Amino acid sequence: MTSHAVRLLKILISSLYPVIASIGLATISTPALAQPDLVVSSVTPPPTGVEGGIVEISWTVTNQGDSAATGNWSDSIFLSLDQAQSPEDDFIGALPRLQTLEPGASYVQTQSIEIPNGVFGDWYFIIETDSGMQIGEGFNEDNNTTAANDPTAIEGTFPDLVVVSIEGPSEVLSGVALGAGEEVRVTVQNVGGTAAVPSTTWN
Repeated sequence: MTSHAVRLLKILISSLYPVIASIGLATISTPALAQPDLVVSSVTPPPTGVEGGIVEISWTVTNQGDSAATGNWSDSIFLSLDQAQSPEDDFIGALPRLQTLEPGASYVQTQSIEIPNGVFGDWYFIIETDSGMQIGEGFNEDNNTTAANDPTAIEGTFPDLVVVSIEGPSEVLSGVALGAGEEVRVTVQNVGGTAAVPSTTWN
């Protein structure tokens, strides 16, 4: 490198030094990437229902993000004994959607559903929008689920007889009657939502 080139390089470095120094001391902010953010803003459950019957539920989904939600997604319906979604909840069904939801816009969905057999007592409806994570929401994927504020009182309509325990001799012979003082005791419990009242007996 010639002396002239070295002098030019020094001049260039000295002229850039204030800019380099200011960049090193300044805070550089990167604008956040615009993303949709789908949330279930309200859930309106039926106050009562009947096991095996049909009820109507409504919910509102809002895009509170700063970008439109465009494409296919599904709203899933669950019944739960509490207001926290878990694998133990009863999955009722999913409602597919195909639309564009602009930032700040909402839609209201009303759906008739059948309450499954074995579901009775106080249950909460839970709605999860974009349940298949089909809409890219960035860091906004963890707020898609909302439970109803109040439970639905579901009346049981079916008995459910289960054998709780069986007690008897440790050994028996086929075709031989039990001896004196020996007996088999079977405990049956009705875990259903209504009384088991047969016209005569049941087996």
